[in-house]
Amino acid sequence: MKAIILSAGKGERMRQVNSEIPKVLIKILDKPMLVWNIELLKKYEIKNIEINTHYMADKIKESLGDGNKFGINITYSF
Repeated sequence: MKAIILSAGKGERMRQVNSEIPKVLIKILDKPMLVWNIELLKKYEIKNIEINTHYMADKIKESLGDGNKFGINITYSF
């Protein structure tokens, strides 16, 4: 099974908090929000995840890579 995570928004209403990173990389309890989603999907044995990106896509890719460090496979669509 494959999952798609939508993370393409600019987060304009959160601009004061996240002017340097995309909103999906804002940390909650020392983990980016996107990592919480990835770990939940992995818990339910979903290991192929596509992440739809747009705004600051390079920072998302740089942070997560190919998913190897999570034990999953991540692909990106722009």
